[in-house]
Amino acid sequence: MYENNNVINDGKSFIKVLNAHELGWRSGEPGKAGSFALVPKAGVNEFFGELSKTTLNDKKPLKVWFVNNKEEVEFTYAFHNSKYASDEPNETRDEYRLYATDFLTRFKPEDIIIFTKSIIGNYDYDLIHVPKEEANYQSVYDLYAKHKKGRSSSAVVNIAVEQRQSEHEQVSLFDFEPDSEEEASYRKDLVSSLNELAQLYGITRLALLKVLGWKEDFDQVNASEESIEYLEFLIREPEEFEILLQKHIHLLTPQTRKNVSKNVENAKTISKKNSVGTAFIKVVNQHEIGYRSGQPSKAGSYLLIPKVAAKGFFGELSKSTLNDSQGYMLETPFNENPVEAKFIYHNSKHASTDQNETRDEYRLYSSVMDQLKPNQIVLITPSSKVGVDYKLYVYNTGDEGYNSLFEQIEQHRIPRSQTAIINFIDLIKSKILLADMFDTKVDMEQAKAEAKTDYPLDVQGFFEGFSKGKKNIIVNDLVNEDIQTDDIEKTIQQINKIRRDNRFRKIVLELYRYKCSITGKSIAFGPLNNLEAAHIIPKEDGGTDNPINGLALIPDLHWAFDKGFFTIQKDYTIKVHDLVKHIEDLASIDGKKLILPEDSVFYPSQRALSYHRETIFGKFLSVMY
Repeated sequence: MYENNNVINDGKSFIKVLNAHELGWRSGEPGKAGSFALVPKAGVNEFFGELSKTTLNDKKPLKVWFVNNKEEVEFTYAFHNSKYASDEPNETRDEYRLYATDFLTRFKPEDIIIFTKSIIGNYDYDLIHVPKEEANYQSVYDLYAKHKKGRSSSAVVNIAVEQRQSEHEQVSLFDFEPDSEEEASYRKDLVSSLNELAQLYGITRLALLKVLGWKEDFDQVNASEESIEYLEFLIREPEEFEILLQKHIHLLTPQTRKNVSKNVENAKTISKKNSVGTAFIKVVNQHEIGYRSGQPSKAGSYLLIPKVAAKGFFGELSKSTLNDSQGYMLETPFNENPVEAKFIYHNSKHASTDQNETRDEYRLYSSVMDQLKPNQIVLITPSSKVGVDYKLYVYNTGDEGYNSLFEQIEQHRIPRSQTAIINFIDLIKSKILLADMFDTKVDMEQAKAEAKTDYPLDVQGFFEGFSKGKKNIIVNDLVNEDIQTDDIEKTIQQINKIRRDNRFRKIVLELYRYKCSITGKSIAFGPLNNLEAAHIIPKEDGGTDNPINGLALIPDLHWAFDKGFFTIQKDYTIKVHDLVKHIEDLASIDGKKLILPEDSVFYPSQRALSYHRETIFGKFLSVMY
């Protein structure tokens, strides 16, 4: 049921479905009374143990590790026993409860919590929270329902036994007996990939093995690096899984075909959205940033990164290299210059020969973490700046966008965490607009390769023209339109148009050293600059974003160039149309030579200039006459 073997051990577990009354809800409103979790007699006898009947309201503290947030929580296990320990004949209380100051108020009615004997020596129990919207919820609930007694909202279950006896053949219940250490490593990775594939497409163990064309006896399946890479490929490429599915569709029941096909379509939609870009979003947990008992700076600071996020956003690190790490440069709202960050995989469970080592988690460390506060939301995107890997945005409660981001986390939450990976399209629809969504990193070597083609005209008219002003229209359309499945391709095209426009401008302005190629001037303040990147062959005429089809111009001259008031000769001198030489601003540039890029590879294309002279020069006359 759970992939992490550190969470569920072979002993019994206490599964509790929380109800509104226990959580302090009254008339549908939270926070109207204290919160607790009732423990029935079965939970007492089979799991937590009995307390004294003679000591009034006997209790004991429990040290609990909250697995979802990697957080320590203090519980009190209490026996309200006035029926036995009090001399008052009217006293009838006879019940066990679990208390944890304000902790249980985080949860909602019908959420499930699971207690297991802790595998960490300093703790009594590990606690897992399973929200109702989580994919595993129904299977956990079915397990509870199967074993609950009477009207109780809890059950004591040996999950390990249930896994072995499951009749549902879920892939997430794969188990194995490795013959060697190497086989164990491969087979464990194979199981992990199969679980992910099964969950993504909603397919059972037996059906998945049929689709893969593998042996139905899982113990006979060859666990190798190639087979694992193949599964990872099918996870990344739902279209390929769809092709495979069609080949073996006859082996599946009609209902399974319908369900899996629907999930494949959903995966294809998600894949398309993710192709535009994704962001990592996380609610800051006080334990991670060094808070203890509500006080800051009591321990080191970091951000815990779930493995799903490591794989899907930051990139996986080695299991075999002890505490493998990767350095990043991080742009933050707290620092003028980018700061260093270190992404570390604490992997002693896999990389150490010490069997007592159990660490298996990713963390992001940086000095900037000391400036974060509990319950803030951090959003991290790939940076569009050269020399910077990621950009960190911080949202406080009450900030515009905070609630939208929180809703996105709830909707896309990585299980057992308060984090999510959200694609840019979903963020845009939530009116979260960040510059990095519409920008792209400039590779000058790639730009040079484009320039060497000297091909500024797209003969097929592939690129549709859109002006600088039109970019805002596109962004407004993205925000205000409801994206349905059929609109995703259009939305991706719109975002990519904006990115191409931004990339073209950044390259052209850098080539002309952020000065107008005619006047040598510009108005600039910090990142603000009044220069525009003009296309020599207009986009609507099939002009490309090749940098040799561009000039850096101030807005007035850009407008005049596009209208054909002046053109550029073969020797890069400016020729103003005879009919407008009386205009002082134009007369002053007539015969002047362009200020060219330092590298001749990026000089304006002679083909493009020829097109402008023959087609655009004098165009303003067609409007007048």
